[in-house]
Amino acid sequence: MSITIYDVAKRAKVSPSWVSWALRDHPRAQEIRPETRERIRNAAKELGYLKNRSATTIRTGFNASTVALLATGNVHPQGNFSLLTRLNALGYELRFYSLGEPKKAFEEILANQLRYVICKVPIHEVRLQVAEFCRANGIRAVFLGAGAVGMGYPVFSVDTRREMCQLTRRFFSLAHTAIALLCGVHRYCATELRHLGYLDAFREHGLEPDPEMTFCEEYSTQSFLRFVERKRPTALACIDGLLATRALNDLIRHGVRVPEDISILAITGMDLLPSILTIGRFTEPEGISEQNALEFLFSGKCSAPLTEDGLQLVLESVYHPGETEAPPPQRIRRYRELWKHDIFRKTSS
Repeated sequence: MSITIYDVAKRAKVSPSWVSWALRDHPRAQEIRPETRERIRNAAKELGYLKNRSATTIRTGFNASTVALLATGNVHPQGNFSLLTRLNALGYELRFYSLGEPKKAFEEILANQLRYVICKVPIHEVRLQVAEFCRANGIRAVFLGAGAVGMGYPVFSVDTRREMCQLTRRFFSLAHTAIALLCGVHRYCATELRHLGYLDAFREHGLEPDPEMTFCEEYSTQSFLRFVERKRPTALACIDGLLATRALNDLIRHGVRVPEDISILAITGMDLLPSILTIGRFTEPEGISEQNALEFLFSGKCSAPLTEDGLQLVLESVYHPGETEAPPPQRIRRYRELWKHDIFRKTSS
């Protein structure tokens, strides 16, 4: 015999209507005290209650038990698994849509009558399309990852601009001033914000940043090493772990000592790829953005306050020391000769 909402109501000592509101996230569920809603959910879990999702969809006109995740193919699988685990624990399913074709994804969301959307797309123009689509169709949405959206939807992320400013400050604290930025092409919101954070750190120290000390192009070994040979930085601020790892391996393979000749730090939301040395890095506090985003998605509010523009910036990033940072090299003559002869000759051959 299947468990019904009446069984759950009896166990939780509340009315069946309260059970119905709480378990399907009805707007009137907000009338119930949080501890009572939690007691209802615990009772349902203890009894093994399963919602009749098809009936709920028919009755309400939308599917309130499945969440659409809009992302691009480069979103780290570990992050998606974490999100899936959290949603399953709350009694929700997750349906993934790749936004290579936004129009097709939007059509499927409407066809499946989904009510909730989480957007992890890092491209500003696409995020605006998602926000416009959700607003036009009365869909509740939150955005994960750096970048403003507007249109009344909140973004849950670390302050990635401040994150890169912190990283660059770290180099200043070690007495570096010839600090280069390994940025790559500006495709994503986070790239632009981290570039600005790098510039912020220079201005904080009363210095005007040199535009030519930024590597904002497609990465290749030859173009990167030519950049390093030309600008001769003593420190390299990397916007992500992949670029940092490629730079580290290329430098060492071509005779540059890290950190004796050049120091490297990176921003990364994941473990770095295997490399010769452990790269010093800043990472986001694990899971806090997701936790607050889901709380807001299902209740319309969260325990951490939103900023005036609807952007919620969670705790500051955590710094992890590595083997790739040191004060500027003292042996300047050797350092300059290395750039002039060794690297240039090897990359030109």
